[in-house]
Order: sequence, then C-alpha cells, then structure tokens
Amino acid sequence: MNLFDSIFSGNIAQALGWALVHSIWQIAVVSLLLAAVMVVLHDKSARLRYLIAIGSLGLILLISAITFFSVLQSPRATAVGNHEISQLTYTQLFFDTTYQHGFFTSWIDNISSFIEQNLNLFLAAWFVGVGILSVRLTGGIAYIMRLRSRRLKPVAANLNAKLLKLSERFQLKKKIQLFESALVTVPTVVGYLKPYILVP
Repeated sequence: MNLFDSIFSGNIAQALGWALVHSIWQIAVVSLLLAAVMVVLHDKSARLRYLIAIGSLGLILLISAITFFSVLQSPRATAVGNHEISQLTYTQLFFDTTYQHGFFTSWIDNISSFIEQNLNLFLAAWFVGVGILSVRLTGGIAYIMRLRSRRLKPVAANLNAKLLKLSERFQLKKKIQLFESALVTVPTVVGYLKPYILVP
C-alpha cells in the first residue's frame, strides 16, 4: 500500500483518478447519444456514420480532459492532496448507521469518500490495464508488419485488372495493392494509408 501511496499521490493523481471514475458515466452517456444518432442516420453513408463515431471518441477525450482540469483546480482536490479527508472502511461504508443518516445524500457522500481513499488502487488497476492492452496492441502491429513484408508474391495479371476496375467503380482514390500471402487463410485487408489486400 505504501508503494501505491508513494506513486499515486498528490493533486494530479487525485484529479486523474476522479477523471477515470467520472469517465464511466460520461462514456455511457456519449455511447447512448451515439446509438441514437446512428439509428437516425441508418440510411446515410457509412463514411458519415464513421466520422460521427470517430467524433464521439474525440468528445469523450475532451470531456475527460475538462473533468481532469476541473477536479485539479477544485479546493477538494487540494484537501485530498493534504490528506484532510477522513478514511472510510468497508464496514463503515455499508453497515455503520453513523455514516448512513440522510439515506441517499449520506450514501453519496460516503461512496465519494470511499472512492477517494482508494483512488490509488483504481489508478494502479488502470495503469496495469493500459500496460496489458499496450502489449497486445504492439503485438498486433508487429503481426501486421509481418504480414506486409513476408512471404508475399504478386497475383495474376487478371486479378490486378479486376481490382483496378473495382477501384474505379467505387471511386477509390488510394492505390490498393493485391498480393498472395502464405500467412493468411482468408482474404485480409491490412493498412490504411497504404492498404494491402492479401489472399491465400
């Protein structure tokens, strides 16, 4: 616990922790709004719906940043950084009637205090999750680079001709390359800036 306290302490850690906590309901609200928009725009182009989905991700990032700086500048964050908020145990939070008067309001305050005393654990869990997903992402990128550079050979000329016709038909501006690959078992598209289509 002392290790967590030494790493995840101070106003910045508290603000980041509360930004993560608030991001749970903020992401839920943005997701519901996005779902409603997608229902309304179900007959619109896929490109428009894709851009709106990407915009919702940017909105979540913006809201989280605003939350972080709002909490960082609040007097409560300073108080937490100076350890002036009393600590609650699991027993006090759920069973001690002293902390449960006023029912709803009291429970909100108790839960808020409980979260604050355990923000270091939430932050540690978040960083562990980010680390695991980063390793997974790095492995995926390495695999894609391997697909793009190993055991490739050109396809027959007639297949390239068909690909060119399809590109013109769908008015694709990017050049798409077609290769046979010994590393895939189904047709696969890799890359965005320089897309490859790989066929077995």
